[in-house]
Amino acid sequence: MTRFKAYEEFEDFISTRIAKLRQQKNISARDMSISLGLGEAYVNHIENKSNMPSLKGLFYI
Repeated sequence: MTRFKAYEEFEDFISTRIAKLRQQKNISARDMSISLGLGEAYVNHIENKSNMPSLKGLFYI
């Protein structure tokens, strides 16, 4: 099954944007994940594009 190009672009945008915002705030991916009440690797998985946040998760981020 192939993925749509628009989804891949969205995935790139989300992962890059979250990483940049996190770095601007000088917060580790682990600390951000914990502050969201999720597993320690949650944000790391998003930034590595192995997982995408839900709409609710994206809102909290």
